[in-house]
Amino acid sequence: MAEAQPQHATASLPEFNVVLFNVHSNDKVAAADRQACLGVVLDSVLSEVGPSDPLFLLCQESINGKKNKIVCDKLGLQPVRRQTEAMVYCRPDPQHVEFRYVDVGTLRKTDDQMGLEAGVPFEVARLMACVLTSGGAEEKKKRTLLISWHGPETKARKNVDLKLACFRRLVRFSERLRAKEACDIVIIGGDFNLPADKAREVMDTFRRTDKIIDGAVLAEYTRPADRKTRPVIDYIVYWPQDQLHNLHTSVIRPDYRRENGSRPFDHPIIRYQFGNKAASQTVAKELPKPVSKQPEE
Repeated sequence: MAEAQPQHATASLPEFNVVLFNVHSNDKVAAADRQACLGVVLDSVLSEVGPSDPLFLLCQESINGKKNKIVCDKLGLQPVRRQTEAMVYCRPDPQHVEFRYVDVGTLRKTDDQMGLEAGVPFEVARLMACVLTSGGAEEKKKRTLLISWHGPETKARKNVDLKLACFRRLVRFSERLRAKEACDIVIIGGDFNLPADKAREVMDTFRRTDKIIDGAVLAEYTRPADRKTRPVIDYIVYWPQDQLHNLHTSVIRPDYRRENGSRPFDHPIIRYQFGNKAASQTVAKELPKPVSKQPEE
């Protein structure tokens, strides 16, 4: 049976923010220190995002217990009773956006029963998904599938072919999930543990061979000095390109150091501001032209 095609509803989502972060959780430091670090991250994010602006946090670590309570208290949410290696926390504008978490285990079981991509490592425990739905009449609603993903690591760290196979399966799985949930847009963000240039090669192949997955990789941002020589592995992948526009990307730099002077952030904290295509084109016309500056010494 053919998969459902995106309908490209006429209604649009309002502008919204997606923030990626991955705080050290596997180093040997006190739990209280990790909790304090997480609180600083959230305070820094909330200081840059308006209190009424839709905000979606994609976290690539296991958050449970006290850390989960910290996040929910900061965002004014009820505790999220889900524990995976990738979390999604949603603070939408209730007048314009609704959201709900999606069961990904059932689709994974169906894939396994059908023998789809058998042998490719793909852990749904490292994935969390939710559906964002715009307001308006039912036939005009726009639905976005938002996914937080933490790609394979440790033993697979140096096995690029394995990571590429996993990324391809992630994209195909997400497209099947989009069709199942009747969504118009797919946004996957997180720590892919795969260099962004490799992800672009995969998406270019999908663009040439698949009529639906016309996607892009958003990995251009100013990285901290201690990360500039490393491959970019934290980014966003989305499709189709004609339904979403990245208005702005920035890196949030919390002012927090441990007692020994080290930073507990081994990944950049990235804020993406999104809007629908038509609205973003209007906004772009209203922005003043940048003033030329002399090169910095």
